[in-house]
Amino acid sequence: MIRAPWGDEQYWRGRETKDRQWIERTTKKGTDLFCGTQRGRFVGFARFINKFVPFLLRRLKMSFVSGSDFGELLFDGVWTGLCDVVIFGCHHEVPLVVQTFDGDPISETQRLAFREFDSNKIAISLLIEETVFNYYLGRVEEYRGCFGAEEVDIKAPRVHAVDDMHGLVSLKCIKVMSAFNTSAREIGFIFDATFDPQLGLGVLVTNGSVEAVDAQDILLG
Repeated sequence: MIRAPWGDEQYWRGRETKDRQWIERTTKKGTDLFCGTQRGRFVGFARFINKFVPFLLRRLKMSFVSGSDFGELLFDGVWTGLCDVVIFGCHHEVPLVVQTFDGDPISETQRLAFREFDSNKIAISLLIEETVFNYYLGRVEEYRGCFGAEEVDIKAPRVHAVDDMHGLVSLKCIKVMSAFNTSAREIGFIFDATFDPQLGLGVLVTNGSVEAVDAQDILLG
């Protein structure tokens, strides 16, 4: 808006009305600019900023570590990375969680536990498969009693071999347990299970041998 000198009475006569009209026109143009597609883009950008800035701030507070044992780990309250494993005939790339408490560093026992698993993946995976199969086989009728006729043979079928477990369990996470006992190298394997969709299945491997099989709860502490 261009202003005339204060002494120009002819210009200023009715200027208040003209200014109001100018403001209304400018406001309308501004509104039109952000209407329709333009407004959608602006709103989308604003939403992106609102989400991205807190995310960026959180990332700046995170810690990273890269090493020969676990590969790259990210700390955001808990150490997490990725782990590849073939189990029950399927290749999985699942979250790897290294459990620590109260800001404690990853212990040497945990490193040894993962090295032991990483260097014996095939043998330990086969051991887990056999253990899960036997665990399910001993409880299959109990599981079948939880389903109706239409789904029982899909979610809790009778099985005869380890290969029959394919599709019934799915590995979701591998957890290197906190080393409360330096002589116990513990890794947990957390599965979803069609025959127990609420509690799933957890397998605890200690020093290369299966120590426990039960609901996921045994590993979620």
